[in-house]
Amino acid sequence: MNAEFFALEVNSFWDNIDLELKKNCDGVLIDWDLIPRKHNNIILGQYIIKPPFKPKIVLYFKSFLKVYGNDDNFLIEKISEVIRHELVHHVEYLNGTNTMAKNEVSTHSHNNLKSVLILISVCIILVTVLYYIFT
Repeated sequence: MNAEFFALEVNSFWDNIDLELKKNCDGVLIDWDLIPRKHNNIILGQYIIKPPFKPKIVLYFKSFLKVYGNDDNFLIEKISEVIRHELVHHVEYLNGTNTMAKNEVSTHSHNNLKSVLILISVCIILVTVLYYIFT
């Protein structure tokens, strides 16, 4: 997939979204260079609110390439999926709720706790094995 194809697909999908859903959103912008990460996950898109500007959706072209490679059909599906996901954030923002964002934070916190507990368990097992080997 090249940049021109990506931009055409993003614009095509955005143009076909109901105007009411896009209300008060500055549109979809494409960042061509950045591959942002959060909690060791590559971020494909974000809903960004920076008053006094209108909220906007940002898609990260290089993130899509890194995660999905050159499968154009799959990328088209993922572009629409990410935009729809970010639009849910937009609708919740317009309604004054943050349900999805709160759930995402909760999920990441739960996953971090789970990772820490697994690491502690592995360390305990390793120390126990080493103890029995060297005593």
